[in-house]
Amino acid sequence: MTQNNNCLHYWDLCPILTIDAVVALWCDVEPAQLASLNYSTSCMDVKRVLIEQALRDNLLEHEISDIRERSGWVTTNPSVDEALIKDKNAIRIKKDSLRRWFESMPITDRPAFLFDESRNITPDGGEVAEMNTNKALAIMAWLLAEDKSNYKTGNKPNASAIKAAIVARATDCGLGSENLSSFEKKISHALKLFEKNDLFPF
Repeated sequence: MTQNNNCLHYWDLCPILTIDAVVALWCDVEPAQLASLNYSTSCMDVKRVLIEQALRDNLLEHEISDIRERSGWVTTNPSVDEALIKDKNAIRIKKDSLRRWFESMPITDRPAFLFDESRNITPDGGEVAEMNTNKALAIMAWLLAEDKSNYKTGNKPNASAIKAAIVARATDCGLGSENLSSFEKKISHALKLFEKNDLFPF
């Protein structure tokens, strides 16, 4: 299914994508080819299910446009479920949110259009903000490790111990910890991004 041409790279410029476009690009397929594949392979089907469930669970930032039905009626402010039934193309998923979602998943099958550095385009505001967040996380982890030995392993910050402390404090404060389960991976990812930076001794 892999298509080796430059057309796929133009999709890297899109900050927001339909479900079908995400599924196709996840499989490294030009979205226009989906029709020739009947929009379905066993791989595409399960990926579509995962994306749709992530939308229902509000794990992906998205926009939904009004839906014009055949009868002429217009559904304004449709819910995710309404859009999935009536017009999936009305849903647009934000690319920076997709990247964070993939980073939180326990898989190594990460799509090139999100993670292949050779295809990186000059970062937009969202990507710059995400990089700054990662930088802040790395600094925070190192400061904690410098301050308390139980937040480090050897001479490096211990992402697991830091996450556990954050979850415990959130629970104690009544803030809830249900959305913090992937925080350890985010800290580890941030540290890895900057491990070769001379500003950090790890």
